[in-house]
Formats: sequence, structure tokens, C-alpha cells
Amino acid sequence: MLAHELRSPMTAILGWIQMLQMGGLTTAETTSALRMIETSTRVRAHIVEDLMDVSRILAGKIMIAPSLTAMAPVVRNAVETFRPAAIKKNIDLEVEIPHEPMIVYGDEARLQQVVWNLLSNAIKFTPSGGWIKVTLARRGARSRSSPRWR
Repeated sequence: MLAHELRSPMTAILGWIQMLQMGGLTTAETTSALRMIETSTRVRAHIVEDLMDVSRILAGKIMIAPSLTAMAPVVRNAVETFRPAAIKKNIDLEVEIPHEPMIVYGDEARLQQVVWNLLSNAIKFTPSGGWIKVTLARRGARSRSSPRWR
């Protein structure tokens, strides 16, 4: 599980770096790529910090920092982080995020991990030429994000 948590975002980071090296990106795409690389790196650093406190993990006291978290940026960042991997596999990546704010009380880094894992697995198990639709929606008083693929 740990290897997956560290390796999946690294694959996305490498994808963005390769796209930057190939050139041909617009200024906006370059800015987006650098933002995704930074975001991915920060989340990985957070996980590494958690690993440094193994005794707490083994004791079942994983440190979380819950706060009011806007889910739209969490989902958008995950999608943009993995977009190069989807492009590389010729997978159509569609995103549906409503304009209304969806705020949850949770640890933003952990929520990011959840969305990254879902999207990473969707890309991994979607055949070349397939599609993935990521939807952030509210069900009753709750928000949910659900990737669909074929």
C-alpha cells in the first residue's frame, strides 16, 4: 500500500516532466504542469513525514489534520496530476464538477490520497482508447466523488 501511495503520484510527476521536456506546451499548460508537480510533491512530502513517525502508525494513532476542505480543488488537482498518464494511454478523461461549493470536514491530504488512488487505479485498469469520467456530486447532505471507466 505504501509503495502505491508513493509510486502513483511519482508516475504523474514524471508524465508532466516528460511533457515539459518535449516542449510545445502553452504558457497556461506549463503553469498547470508546474502547479501539479508542486502539489504532488507536497503531498508526497506529507506522506514521508507520516512515515517518519512509525510508532504512532503502529499504535493506531495516525496523525490527521481535519479542517473544512473544498472538494472541487482536491478533485481538479488529482485529475490534472494524472492527465498526462491518461493522455499517454489514449484515455479520454472527462471531469464533471458543479459550480456550487462542496465543503467537507476532513484531512485535505488524505482526501487527496483517496481521489488519487481512485483515479490512478481507473487509469491503470482502463484499456487504451477507453474513457474515464470523474464526477463530484452531492448526495443529500453529503459530497461524493466517483470515477467511472470503461
